[in-house]
Amino acid sequence: MKKGFTLLEVLLVISIIVILSGVVFFVYPKYLSRSRDDIRKNDLRVYQVALENYANDHSGYYPAFLANHNVNLMCGASILNEPACENDPLFNTPANPHYHYMSNGGPDGTANATTWVLSATLEEKFNGQTYLWVACSDGRTGRVLPPEWFPNGVCPSNLLP
Repeated sequence: MKKGFTLLEVLLVISIIVILSGVVFFVYPKYLSRSRDDIRKNDLRVYQVALENYANDHSGYYPAFLANHNVNLMCGASILNEPACENDPLFNTPANPHYHYMSNGGPDGTANATTWVLSATLEEKFNGQTYLWVACSDGRTGRVLPPEWFPNGVCPSNLLP
């Protein structure tokens, strides 16, 4: 009596391994990028709450920055009174922070802004295009195509879910 595997059994096992590795190779990276995008959206929710707390302590006004401002520079005791801001899970570098804040009211961070927009660059592509996730002072959130410029902290009217 011979012991061992037939050629058909070996080919079947190899095909199953190839299929499983293909699934891992093509699906897993997309799962990771979606997961990081969910982290970005959650981070912006945390910043929304911090900005509302700031406004509660400053007669209803938000910090004023007319140009894109790195959210990390607003953490600590300086503005938001948060111990530390979350960094983008993948892209964060000092030159490219990927979490931005813009408002009306002036350029110096004083508490005189009435509107603001937070934005983060999403990894997942929609129709082959990179989008920003935007959170606004009026409570709206959604996707929008770049550029990352929201004059006077005005929320874009064309937010997508």
